[in-house]
Amino acid sequence: DNKPECVSTSTQLTIPETDVPGTEHATSVICSDVDRTNDTTGMIYYEIGSSASLAATIFEVFGTPHSPVNNLRRLNVRLLAPLDYENTTQYVLHIRVHDGGTPPLYSN
Repeated sequence: DNKPECVSTSTQLTIPETDVPGTEHATSVICSDVDRTNDTTGMIYYEIGSSASLAATIFEVFGTPHSPVNNLRRLNVRLLAPLDYENTTQYVLHIRVHDGGTPPLYSN
């Protein structure tokens, strides 16, 4: 079992304050699991590093297929709650990437 590998590890995403909950934004971060198995072991999962943070109540992160041939999954961000620029002008999300193995292996 191998840990996921990412094409890029950092991205900046601007989400307008006028976006409504449910709006999704694709990022430039793409990860894969070299195991490429057809079961959950080779799947890629994204999670916000600190689920207790305020960001975890406003944003959801998930992967979408980028290329089924080599199991690439693009990181996407979904808005869960309205943004209020007067309260918070910037959010920094630390995303963790792991596979579906037991135990899961995390990318650096």
